[in-house]
Amino acid sequence: MSVGGSLSWRGRYDAALAEARRSGKDLLLILVRSRCDVCRELIRQIGKDPLTVRLLSRFFVPVIVTTDQRVGYPIELYYVREVPALFQVDARRELPRGSPCIGSGCAQTLRESLIRMAGRQREE
Repeated sequence: MSVGGSLSWRGRYDAALAEARRSGKDLLLILVRSRCDVCRELIRQIGKDPLTVRLLSRFFVPVIVTTDQRVGYPIELYYVREVPALFQVDARRELPRGSPCIGSGCAQTLRESLIRMAGRQREE
């Protein structure tokens, strides 16, 4: 699914999870609601920043899940009522890493987190 710039968002949780496990990456999951303007704007903001796109592709398999999606989405993992919600998910254990980021400010939060991850990787 090509939404928000050149980033290739996956549209199915189960397929993205399998890809993440094969590649050794984690999932970056955005939980959205259909017809949500704030959700669409967050996806657009993430996709328009070249540094975010590059680092996101390096560390994660990105997937968009809608709240009305029922196939392959373990809703019991994510007890969130507000959208958009952005999760970093440990693909091996299928558990969120920390609390989700909620709302329109997540694009900047994600960018900062990716920059820190890239810095730690250089230090190793």
